[in-house]
This record gives sequence, C-alpha cells and structure tokens, in this order.
Amino acid sequence: MQSEIKALKEKLKLNDELLIREQEKMTARSKAHIGVLAELAVQSNKVKALEEKLKQNDELLMREKEKMTAHSKAHNGKLAELAVQSNKVKALEEKLKQNDELLMREKEKMTAHSKAHNGKLAVQSNKVKALEVDNVALKEKVALLKRDLSRACGDRDGGKASSQPKD
Repeated sequence: MQSEIKALKEKLKLNDELLIREQEKMTARSKAHIGVLAELAVQSNKVKALEEKLKQNDELLMREKEKMTAHSKAHNGKLAELAVQSNKVKALEEKLKQNDELLMREKEKMTAHSKAHNGKLAVQSNKVKALEVDNVALKEKVALLKRDLSRACGDRDGGKASSQPKD
C-alpha cells in the first residue's frame, strides 16, 4: 500500500512538472502571438496609410487628366503630343492600381501568415517597403510627366499657360 501511494505521489509530481512546462510553453506562445499581432497592427496601419496616399494620388491624377483633356481641345495642333502624355499617365495610373492591389494582397497574406508563422513577418514587411519605394519612384515619374506636360503646354501657348493660375 505504501509503495502504491509513493508511486502515485511520484506520478502526480511528474504530471505537475509536465503541466507547469506546458503552461510555460503556452505562455511563451501567447506572448509571441501577441507580439506578432502588434506588429501586424503596425504593418496594417502602414498599409492603410499607403492606400490613402494612393487614393489621393489617384484623385490628383484624375484632376490632371481632366486638365490635359481641356488643353488638348483648346490646342488641336498639340493633340498628338498630349495623347502620348496621357497614355503615359494612364500607364502610371494602372501601375499605381496594380501596386494598390498588390499591397492589398500582401496585407491579406501578412494577416494569414502572421498567425501561423512569426518568422515570415519580416519578409512581408520588406515587400511592403519595396512597394513603398516603387510608389515613390512612380510619384517621381508622374511629377516629371506633369512638368513635361506643363512645359509642352507652355511652349504651345507661347509662355501664356505658365501665367495662368493652377487649380
């Protein structure tokens, strides 16, 4: 009877130790998961900010497109040159749209993968940063195209377009 009690006490002690180890593992996993969720929230906020910037850029590009259309109607002699510029802007708009869609897909991937794979978060973050760099480059291209378009319109108007107030 004593040996059975001793064996049961030993088994209870081993079970308690195992339970403590499992609780420690579970606590560590929970902390890691909370850390991943926090980082996901940060990255999600960054993506939302980028989406808002892209939306603003799209609106700006649309306003610029409307201006280009008005100028092309007023100056039929430069219609071919304006059409080329318009096509470039459209291509950039499509690229911005594709980048926006890619950002959304990357956000969805980050959400799904972060729950299961903590290590993949850095890779997803790098993709977002690369897209941010691409978008900055695209914005610079749009600015150059706008400048070239403004110069083309200014050349056509004999310098009059540069004295008109911009909307």
